[in-house]
Amino acid sequence: MRLMRFALVLSLLGLHAEPLVLNVWPASPATNSEVTGKGADGEFRTRAVNTPTMTVHLPDPARANGTAVIICPGGGYMHLAIDKEGHDVAKFLNTHGVAGIVLKYRTMPPNITDEERKRLRAAMNAPLANATGFAKDVADDLREAIRLTQANASKWNVDPNRIGVMGFSAGAHLILTIALNPKEGLRPAFFVPVYGLVPEGSKFPAGTGPVFLVHAHDDPTVPVKAAIGMQAALAAANIPFEAHIFRDGGHGFGIRKKGIPVDQWPERLRDWLGVNGWLAGK
Repeated sequence: MRLMRFALVLSLLGLHAEPLVLNVWPASPATNSEVTGKGADGEFRTRAVNTPTMTVHLPDPARANGTAVIICPGGGYMHLAIDKEGHDVAKFLNTHGVAGIVLKYRTMPPNITDEERKRLRAAMNAPLANATGFAKDVADDLREAIRLTQANASKWNVDPNRIGVMGFSAGAHLILTIALNPKEGLRPAFFVPVYGLVPEGSKFPAGTGPVFLVHAHDDPTVPVKAAIGMQAALAAANIPFEAHIFRDGGHGFGIRKKGIPVDQWPERLRDWLGVNGWLAGK
């Protein structure tokens, strides 16, 4: 009863608990090398991540519906667009009763050569069964984040069967890598890739959760044909999906408003989550 009264007070006052930050791996390096700075566009980006963390944004207890989304910001595996593709997305989800968990997964080491960067990115498209080094590390970061969310489900007011994943650009590539290489017991309930891609010719396995796909036709970084190819692969595997390809938007729009129709994608996501029942109470 006391907890219920406390939740009601928080709801009436519009207050939320401070986000919880925890290490994905208990034995992470003693020295955290990451650096976060503001770019010329005013956006904050985090680089040189060697200690993966999860920042758990929980919704108002009175509105929590049991759904959680692990969010993987983008940045070409070199940095993480930590606000517009991370924390601000989590706060949007909170307004709809969804827990938003921002995963700060490992990024490529700073100051590597272009050749080494190309090699590491190429490795990200290989089957995870044989992956080693950076490709395996990053995939393990996401899988462990899923496991930790499951383990803390009751504490965070989350249904372990309603944990989805969302990713932007490289983060979208990461969540789709997990989709293509599933590990039993760690399969997300749904996937939200935003301007992401999968290797050409990829085949989604049976049992992959539903997909909500967002892209812009004028994306100069990940061509729209990547989104079209992804839809074909999903259809071939008979996996339910909803796709929103906007005429304008470019790459990296995140959750920022640009005064054009692509601004509507978060609301379309909300509608999709509602139709599929993930916004309904437990």
